[in-house]
Amino acid sequence: ILESALILNLLLGNLLDISRIESGYLSLKKEKTFPADIIHDAISYLGKNKSNHEIVLEMLDGNIEIELDRVLFAHAIFNLLYNACLYTHSGSTIWIKVNRIGQNLIWSIEDNGKGLPSDPSKVFQKFYRGEATGKIGTGLGLAITKSIVELHGGVVNASNRVEGGAKFVIDLPIPD
Repeated sequence: ILESALILNLLLGNLLDISRIESGYLSLKKEKTFPADIIHDAISYLGKNKSNHEIVLEMLDGNIEIELDRVLFAHAIFNLLYNACLYTHSGSTIWIKVNRIGQNLIWSIEDNGKGLPSDPSKVFQKFYRGEATGKIGTGLGLAITKSIVELHGGVVNASNRVEGGAKFVIDLPIPD
């Protein structure tokens, strides 16, 4: 019952978030924070979903202080991690990387699952579910992630890893 309630809460939250974003009622509450804190927030939101996966962190630049909406950005990262847990087999690995390149912070979430469809950009469309047979969801998580990243002035891209699996990269400018 508890797990079903959490899933229902996630689905409803996604519907409300996409409505707020599209109506323009979602405003950023920026604060100074560290990428490492955002990653840890997102991982903690996963709850027991993470227990069947190995999560590997590579945060060379996780201690750079940046200004963004910590709650919203953690939600964007959570959506990527949740999908990685949902669409990969038990025992798979999920990599989270944060690196600074010039004036940009590059966030990468990778897994070793089946990968994405032949046109990975489709996954950011609202209500797109791909091979979601038997999976609970609305197809809004990645659309919300894209909107949150864009509200922060960044871009998010999806691709298939050469080794197999999916790769999501967020390129976020960090002002001086």
